[in-house]
Amino acid sequence: MIQTKIWVPRTDPYLDSLFEEYRVLQYNDHSHHLHHNYSEQAFTEPCRFSITFDNDIPVIFSSILSRACWPDKAYRIGTRTWKANSYRVKTLTRVTPAFSDMISSQVQYVKANLEYSLIFASRHYNHWQKFTTDSFKLYDNLEFKYNTRRYLTCDNCEDDTCWQRIIYLGDDSYLQNWKSK
Repeated sequence: MIQTKIWVPRTDPYLDSLFEEYRVLQYNDHSHHLHHNYSEQAFTEPCRFSITFDNDIPVIFSSILSRACWPDKAYRIGTRTWKANSYRVKTLTRVTPAFSDMISSQVQYVKANLEYSLIFASRHYNHWQKFTTDSFKLYDNLEFKYNTRRYLTCDNCEDDTCWQRIIYLGDDSYLQNWKSK
């Protein structure tokens, strides 16, 4: 059975400890090309953490984040996502049920618990939006939208990795207030 737990950091000692244990493993795994994204400092901003379990085994980790450089009341889901080593696949041919559950649970959580204008996920690389939106529509009936623009996802306009493509739910007019290329 797949289940995602979402909580405010530092409010659940067991989940906080489990998240930190796996975060340290991910950060220390230098075979993963983005291992530096999982430093302790990378997790000082998130407003919520999440762990997806498959038969009570933690398999996917991520967070929900809000930043001042985004439109008011915009939340990024799937932030700093990683999979436990035992759950990684070499090639991505589909969105896994566990990943789909994590995204769906985060969307439901934001809608139920936070005042929002936009819910989005972002990646620096290209050619992921159609595949991802089609998968989420098929598995969870989530109607994400996307366009060809790249949006500022961190405070450094000079850093090309801060300009990312997004999929989103919410009011399109909020995109007009977001720095984009």
